Amino acid sequence: MLEKEYLGRRLADGPAPVLPASPVDHIGVHKQRDGLYYVGAAPVVGRVSGTRLAALADTAEAHGSDRLRLTPYQKVLVLDVADPEPLVRDLETLDLRVDASPWRRATMACTGLEYCKLAIVETKARAAELVTELERRLGDQRADITINLNGCPNACARTQVADIGLKGQLLPGPDGTQVEGFQVHLGGALSSPRRTRLPSAANPEASRSWRPNSPTSWRTWSAPTAGSAPTSRSPSRNG
Repeated sequence: MLEKEYLGRRLADGPAPVLPASPVDHIGVHKQRDGLYYVGAAPVVGRVSGTRLAALADTAEAHGSDRLRLTPYQKVLVLDVADPEPLVRDLETLDLRVDASPWRRATMACTGLEYCKLAIVETKARAAELVTELERRLGDQRADITINLNGCPNACARTQVADIGLKGQLLPGPDGTQVEGFQVHLGGALSSPRRTRLPSAANPEASRSWRPNSPTSWRTWSAPTAGSAPTSRSPSRNG
């Protein structure tokens, strides 16, 4: 409408934006243009209690900062810091890791069933458990793999752009009742495809790789309950 009724011409396209090779999460210590520093830290899958937020505000103030920022990747930034190293140590005591493992750094989850009326499955506790287990099994692997857990198809944690995207759904259990499950999407990206390597705990040299997703690059996985094992199934040819 703008082009046809008001301008009478087509709008010119600008150059395509240059996308980073991997998400920029601002974790670590970085210098600002004014000579001060900002410090980025990672909670576990974005979950921070009110008590810890209050302690974070006190910590930032003690180090001369009155500005905090939250990022789209569920990280927290403390801005305008003159001497960042003491702040880094204090953030670690709050379990806000500046030198976070790749699994904590690259795993995020939406609010999930606990607090969201749209969610179908629980996400935050399950994602935190996933991070703990990955750190235990693959803590020495410097992997570049993003994992996004979503409690429903609305995908607030962005299933589509993660290397491993988990989208919550209900599945029939062994006794026919509905149980929590996930569609597992592999190889998502913002734009141009990128090849992702999966570390192998048994043999890192034999790491597997995959290319970004095709319409059938997912499986459904039912979350295990106490005393049971997870199950999975592939999609049919009709999706």
